Amino acid sequence: MMDTQFTQSRPPSPSPRHRSQVLWQIAVPLGVFILGILALAVLSVIRSSTDFEAGLHWANISAIFIITPILTFSFITLIILALLIYGLARLLKVIPAASLKVWSYFEIAKNYVRLASDQVTRPIVSANAWARQGQTLAGRVFHPRKAGQPSSEKVDI
Repeated sequence: MMDTQFTQSRPPSPSPRHRSQVLWQIAVPLGVFILGILALAVLSVIRSSTDFEAGLHWANISAIFIITPILTFSFITLIILALLIYGLARLLKVIPAASLKVWSYFEIAKNYVRLASDQVTRPIVSANAWARQGQTLAGRVFHPRKAGQPSSEKVDI
């Protein structure tokens, strides 16, 4: 058997160049954006505390910035829904004719399957029929029924 040793290896540490890229490409822009949002929030609070109409103005601007993306995505969803409804309406005009054609092919296939199954089972059915006829004939020849006696054979109805 093989002896296997598992050693824990630490992932290689990122190079100083990579750390510098992460700092300048991710951390600094994110920090500037967050500081800008905080500055706008502080300015809006300062302006609205001194003047009611300025606060109302900033509230309207904020509402516009909140509503615009929601409205845009809702409009895109509405367009997609309208296109799906239009496509489904067109598809429903085509489906009855296509389904009739498919149904006719299934009917043809059903007839072929029925013919094939009849041909496959014909020898078995005819052999069983000949055997029954032979049993009936043998029974009548060797055990004839006397007049007035009920038949001992069971009749399936």
